[in-house]
Amino acid sequence: MPEHDDKPSLDHLIADAIRAKRDGHPREEQEWETLAAELVRDIETFDLDLAEKNARVADLPRKPAGLMETHVVYPNIVPEDAQRPASIPKPKGASHQAGLNSGVVAGSRFLDDLRQQARERQRQMHQEMAERNKANEAMDRSLRQVFLYLHELVQQLNILRPVITRRYEIAGDASFNDLAWLEGFADYRTQSQSAGALIEMVSFSLQLGSPRKFHVERSGPAVERFRKQLFDYGLRFRHNELHNQRRQVVQAAFEIDAELAVSARWRADYNEGLVLVESRNLERLGNHTYKVDPAALGQEIMDEFGHLVLGQPSRFREFCRY
Repeated sequence: MPEHDDKPSLDHLIADAIRAKRDGHPREEQEWETLAAELVRDIETFDLDLAEKNARVADLPRKPAGLMETHVVYPNIVPEDAQRPASIPKPKGASHQAGLNSGVVAGSRFLDDLRQQARERQRQMHQEMAERNKANEAMDRSLRQVFLYLHELVQQLNILRPVITRRYEIAGDASFNDLAWLEGFADYRTQSQSAGALIEMVSFSLQLGSPRKFHVERSGPAVERFRKQLFDYGLRFRHNELHNQRRQVVQAAFEIDAELAVSARWRADYNEGLVLVESRNLERLGNHTYKVDPAALGQEIMDEFGHLVLGQPSRFREFCRY
């Protein structure tokens, strides 16, 4: 705001006006016009930025006399090696205590023994992990070969459609044989990518059948037991029941379709280092599990498995553990 040295300041004019009003000395009209003109001129020339700057400076805390601004930043914690007056004892802080502890730790034979045992245990764990990964990768490669073999096997047998001479017995008076190969299928499933994407299971399945039908009769409590057997084996059947006056089943005639679903799932057990062959209606009706060493998976055991599927003499069990 520009300065006016040749006239009284606005503050003085306002103070004079207040005193005049208080003392009962009214101003002349010309004086009031002059005062108004001065106010308008001061308002027009008012510098707002300069006023804000002056206000911020006025709000800053004032330093006591004699102190000077040095711009020195002091750390919160004084280093341990800093020079201190001899009359002030050195405080025993956390870093000082850590120095004492380091000496105790470094001189402990007991901790040295534990440290050595921990290092040896870590080395063993790393070695076991490396060996397990190597074994798992070998099992994965073997199961991939199993899938390729079974895939080729069903491709050929789906064309040949041989007759399986194996005899399947449900009971002493209920059995069927000479079922023809209808269709086979092979597939595999892997673990998730996060688990390593290793082969988890190779599945093999086939459908056998014949246009013939088998007729079996049961009576009394044997009706329900025989019906449960047929359900467990996955056989399709129809039956007619004969009831007494109490609506109890006294006899039933069963008509069984000569169709059979056979399967063998080669499942990897990476924790135990084994391959489990979980079969259904393979050698006989029902379920059975074979345990195979991954090292035994090769062409010989797969050829023997092929003979087993076709009902031919086979040494497949010789490669299995029980």
